This record gives sequence, C-alpha cells and structure tokens, in this order.
Amino acid sequence: MSKKRNLSNVIWYASENLSTIFFGLVSVFFVARFFGPENLGQLSLVQSTSALFMFLATLGLDHFIVRDLAKDRDNGRYIGSVMMAQFLGWLVYSACLILCLYWMGKLESMQMVIIVLFVLLTTLFTRATLGKLYFQATNQPRAIAASAMVSRIGALIYLGLAIYLGWSYEWVIAYLPLQALIQCAMLFWQYQKLSLISWRDWQVDTHQMLRTVKEATPALLSAAIFPIFMQSDVLIIAHLISNHAAGVYSAASKLIIQFNFVGPIITMTFYAALAQRLENHVEFAQMVGGMITIFFLLAFPVALITAIFSEQIIALLYGAKFTESAEALRVLAWVWLFVIPASLYSRLLIMRGQAKYELFKSVVVAVTSVSLNFALIPRFGIVAAAMSSVISYAIADFFIYGIFPATRDVFFIAVKSILNIFIMPQKAWQSVIYVVSTK
Repeated sequence: MSKKRNLSNVIWYASENLSTIFFGLVSVFFVARFFGPENLGQLSLVQSTSALFMFLATLGLDHFIVRDLAKDRDNGRYIGSVMMAQFLGWLVYSACLILCLYWMGKLESMQMVIIVLFVLLTTLFTRATLGKLYFQATNQPRAIAASAMVSRIGALIYLGLAIYLGWSYEWVIAYLPLQALIQCAMLFWQYQKLSLISWRDWQVDTHQMLRTVKEATPALLSAAIFPIFMQSDVLIIAHLISNHAAGVYSAASKLIIQFNFVGPIITMTFYAALAQRLENHVEFAQMVGGMITIFFLLAFPVALITAIFSEQIIALLYGAKFTESAEALRVLAWVWLFVIPASLYSRLLIMRGQAKYELFKSVVVAVTSVSLNFALIPRFGIVAAAMSSVISYAIADFFIYGIFPATRDVFFIAVKSILNIFIMPQKAWQSVIYVVSTK
C-alpha cells in the first residue's frame, strides 16, 4: 500500500511539474522566436532583479510553513498571521524592485513599466500566498497538479491568441500574471472544499506573526543573499555586455530551470518517512543515501544528453537567433547534478534545526559567484557565466556541507551513495528500493 501511495503522489507531483516544464518551454519558445533576444533580455532583467528581492515577499517562511501546517493544518490563527506577514513583505518587495530598476535607468519606457507590473502581480499570486504550501504540507499533490494544469492551459491559450492578433510584447507576456491568478483562485477554491475551517476563520495574531518570522530569520537572511549568486549572471551580463547577450544566456538558463522540479518532487514525496527516521541514525542514513542515489541516477544521464546535444536542442527550440546559447547550455547542464538534490539538503537543515548554516553557505557562495562573474564575463562572455554557475552550485549544494561538523555526516552519506553507484551498484539499487518501500 505504501508503494502504491508513494507512486501516486510522485505521479501527481510529477504531473504538476511536467506541466511547468511544458508551460515554460512553450512560452519561452514563442516569446523568443517572435520577439528575439532583446525583448527576452528585458523580461529576464526584470525577473532576475525581482528574484534579488523575492526574500521580502516570502520572508524565508516556506519550509517552516510546510512543517507547521503538517502538524496542524487547520490553525486559522497561524494561517492568517503568515499570510499577512507575506503580504506586507510583498509590498516592501514591490517598492524595492521599482526603486532598483528606476535607479538602474530601466524604467524609461512604458513597455518596461508594464513588464514590471506584470512581474509584481505574478509574485503576489504565486509567492505572497500560502498557495501550494498548504497542499504540500497536507500531502495533497492532486490539488496542486489540477490547478497548475488548468491555469497553464488557459495562459497558453491567451499567449497564442495574443501573438496571433499581433499584440505588442508587453501585453503578450500578460500570460504570466494570468496563469498565476488562475492557479491561485483554483487553490483557494480547493482549500475551501478540503479544509475543516473557512477563510473567515483566519486571524492575524501579531505575536504569532513576529514569532514565526523570528524563527525563520536565518532562512530569511539566507534567502536575501542566495539569489545574488543565482541571478548575478544575467544582471552582470546585461550590465557589462548587453540586453541581447543577457537574452541569449537566459534562453539556455531557462531550460535548466524547467527541470529543477525533480528534487522537490522526490523530497516532498518521502518527507514524512524521512522525518520519522530522524532519530534512528542507521535508518536515517539509509533513507538519505537512497534519495541521493535516486537524484544522481536521474540527473547524470539528463545532464550528459543535454551537454552532447546542446546545439540541436537550441536550434529546435529557439532557432538561428540563439545559436550562441548552445555553448552556455553545454556547460549549464551540469548544474543539475547539484540543483536536483538541493531541496533535500535544505529540508534536512530545517528538520535538524540547522537553518543557521544556510546563511553562511549563502554568503560564501554569493561572494564566489559575483567575483567569478565580474572577473570572467568581460574576457570570456556568457560561457564564463555558465562556468561560474556550475562552480557556485557545486559549492552551495554539495561541498560546503563537508565543512561544518554538524552537516558532515550528510556530506559523507552523499559521497558514499554516489560512489556506490559505480563500485557497488547492487547496494545502490537496494537503497533505492528501501526508499520507495517506505511508509
């Protein structure tokens, strides 16, 4: 029964994220082909700047909300408090994004103003609400998948009509907030059906709000720093080279982002089983090792195939205007080896009360990434940015766990699990079976 339920949850989580891939690829395909690198670069610039301030909208609360709602899903006082905290955070986020882009001189055209407005609305509907977090906490992936697929189909219909009717670029990309609004509305409707309490029972408790934000402070600070290394490549390329170059690089990086869902799917599917084994060192190590084995077996073949066929992939999806993107994609593909297991490591830090290490990790990696980008991009162009990303992700989501004594056990479990794939494949396979069979 446990295998059947785990498989069912994986399928629903996968359905939601496969729709994310399809939606991301198709939408970027149309935008890139019809409007070119320059316009794609404008959107990427706004989205990258938005990501720098996203911590203000989320307040680093995501993992804590999932943890707390898993314990008490119908706590109206808690739900109301964290939603108010995130809404207030979204207001501050919006002000910071607008001021930053104004300071950069990027709000001189009405087109850019409208793009910024659409990005702000997208963030409001996707990140400044509980949204998917409630259904992740209650392990109801079906609700998430249904809302995702319906909203994305609706957004793609709008996108196709807008392009067919010859609308201008800024109105074409209104598909982004439209998709977010539809999904948010559907999740709210399903919440009303499934929850034992109504939205009218939500209450704002200032003390609860401050207490939750205070607990999440290390994750908040980490979330403030972490995007610096994740988004610095696009911003530095746009600053040092051009929006066109940023668009060419973004075409490759957006493909990488589409497949980052694999880690969260597996992590959320087996999160409860992992938490139950936290106090049993042997079973905990076996569980973590099996999950890391699964991550590697999925990530390595995909990265290898993408690197080999990068030119064909870019030509098929984007056309001749984006030929230079192939070099960046060839390098960026190896990011998957580190990004896919990242959600597991982050959840383990929260689960074990080690969130403070996220902050130190983010500071080290942000400094490394920005330094490498400024040093190498002027000399080697967008390929240097891709190399910097791989190095930064390797440090942030793997090697740095070997530095701290408190996290070193997980690091060695990961190293051993990867080695077992090559030198003891039977044992590696047994660890996978153990994970899949957990209750």
